[in-house]
Amino acid sequence: MQTTYTFNYSSYIQLAILIASILAKYMINKKAGVTGWYALIPFYSTYLLYKYADRPGSYFIVLIASTIGTILFAIGSFILIFSAFYDLPSSEDFMIEFEEETEIVELTPVFASHQSLGLILMGIALIILIIALVFKYKQCKGLAYNFGAGNGFAIILLIFQFIGLLIIALDSEYQYKVNQYYDDDQDGILDYNGGYDQ
Repeated sequence: MQTTYTFNYSSYIQLAILIASILAKYMINKKAGVTGWYALIPFYSTYLLYKYADRPGSYFIVLIASTIGTILFAIGSFILIFSAFYDLPSSEDFMIEFEEETEIVELTPVFASHQSLGLILMGIALIILIIALVFKYKQCKGLAYNFGAGNGFAIILLIFQFIGLLIIALDSEYQYKVNQYYDDDQDGILDYNGGYDQ
């Protein structure tokens, strides 16, 4: 009996990107004066990138918002897809009637329509994910400025983080500047001593 093996090139590409990302974070940690092997710790290595951007608290906001947004979007999508293939109860099925002093009162739940519920959950999820994206951009902006780059590089970090991190790691032009962050209200880099470098 002959055994055939199927090579999945996408798996090798993903593995190569993972290894390169770890090496990039290792070299960035070295540039920042931090122990390099911290790049092997999944969540902490990402937290360090936020710390280098002088926005460590944003990491938890992005992590929690992304998780909640993704879960809500998945639930909303499931409700819409499920309702398209199965006959779910309508608002009339949820209607409750009870008698109170010869009056019949009808109560209909606000979110009785499953389609509306799915769309509302997806809408809330999109808002949460947009908020997470804003905080993520601010982190990319801080990281870019603290390594001597500008807004254009921040966009590269936001869209192609893997490539941006490799550039920071391999290019000696990008060096970490301790205790600096970009202030949105000013046209310069504000250090913690209160001065600006134009």
